Amino acid sequence: MPKQPCPTCGQNVAKRKVVFHRNMVTGLVKAMKNCAQRQSSQFRISDLDLTNSEYARMNDLVRFGLLFKTEAMGNGVYGLPYSRVDEFLSGEYSVAQYYWHDPLTGENEMSHDRLFVGQVPGVLELQREMGIKLTEYKS
Repeated sequence: MPKQPCPTCGQNVAKRKVVFHRNMVTGLVKAMKNCAQRQSSQFRISDLDLTNSEYARMNDLVRFGLLFKTEAMGNGVYGLPYSRVDEFLSGEYSVAQYYWHDPLTGENEMSHDRLFVGQVPGVLELQREMGIKLTEYKS
């Protein structure tokens, strides 16, 4: 990606590619378990035992459509669309494989390439580590 000068500071910046990866799945599973336990569709990020990488990827999960956030919810509170997340984790729903984030405009350009949970690199090892069952992907 070619770099563009920032109109404010003049520093050269480039679009950033954000790829869907296994730490997003682990954070999503933790959020799903927390919401199911409390019988709620909202959670506080501080209530989850997240790694630094999982924590940093929560807003990416919003962009991939697997979490939602509104201003009325306040800082650190996210919503979980149960049916979509359940479909994703069971291999019935796919997400964009990646997106490009433009730091100058704040816009995101989603990939047309789709990814099922079973196609996420490292997800099979994740099943063993977390003691969960994710389906293989559907074609």
